[in-house]
Amino acid sequence: MKSRSGLASFWRVILLGIFALMLTACGGGSDSGEAAIIEDSNISIATEVQLKAWIGASDTEIILPEQAQGLTLTRSTDSDCDLANYSVCAKGQQDILSTTNLTDTAANTTNPAWYWLQNENLLSNKLAITSNQFSSRNAHQAISFNNKLFLIGGWDGYKPTNDIWSSNDGINWIQETPNASFSARYGHELVFFNEKLWLIGGEDDTGQKNDAWSSIDGINWIQETVNANFSPRSWHTITSFNNKLWLIAGWDGSKQKNDI
Repeated sequence: MKSRSGLASFWRVILLGIFALMLTACGGGSDSGEAAIIEDSNISIATEVQLKAWIGASDTEIILPEQAQGLTLTRSTDSDCDLANYSVCAKGQQDILSTTNLTDTAANTTNPAWYWLQNENLLSNKLAITSNQFSSRNAHQAISFNNKLFLIGGWDGYKPTNDIWSSNDGINWIQETPNASFSARYGHELVFFNEKLWLIGGEDDTGQKNDAWSSIDGINWIQETVNANFSPRSWHTITSFNNKLWLIAGWDGSKQKNDI
C-alpha cells in the first residue's frame, strides 16, 4: 500500500457517506417506513455510521469511527453478494472490527466494491466504494429507475457525451458504460413510459436529433426510430400523461418551438 506521502500521485480521498443500520428480521420500523432507534444489550451502536476511504491502485484503507468496533464489516466486488456465504463472492472479505482503520483488497482505483455492516440481526444498507466520478457537465438527464439513479449524457464543456452512470444513494456512482449505443448528445429528454426508459432527441455533433431510443435496464438501448414525425430538436420537454408521451416545444437549431 502506498504511503500517504505520495497522496497527490497515488490517492484520492473520498467521503463516501453513511451506513444506516436497521433490523432485517422482526419489524423495527415505523408505519411510515422510518428506521427504528435500536438498543442492543451487548453493544451500543448508532443508527448511522460514517465511513471514509483512501483508495489506492491495489488496495483501500477503510476508516470507521470507534462506535463501529465490534461490528462485522463484509465487502465484495459482487454487489449482490450473499453475506452468509461471502467467501464464495468475488473478493469476498469479512472482519469483526477491532480498530478504526482496516486495509483490504476489494476496492481499488480500477474496481469498485460494495460494503455492508452487521451486528447480529442488524444489517446496514449496501454502500459502494469507488474512485469513479462522472465529469462536470450540463444539459444532461438524470432519472430514478429500478431503485437507482441514472445519469445519461450531457455537455462536459468541450464535447457531448453518451456515458451512463448509476447510483444506489446519489453519492457513489458506477459507470455502466463509457459509450452508449446512441450518439453523444446534450439537451435530450429522458422519461419513464410503459416499463421502459425513453431517450428522445437532443443535439449531437451533427445537429439536432429526432430519434428515439428505449431501454429496459438503463444500460442497453434499442433505437426505436431514426426519424420521428416531429422535427429534430433539443431543449424540449417530454412527459407521460394519460397513457401517452407528450413532446412540447424545444430548439430546432435556428429558432424556438412552441408546438405540441
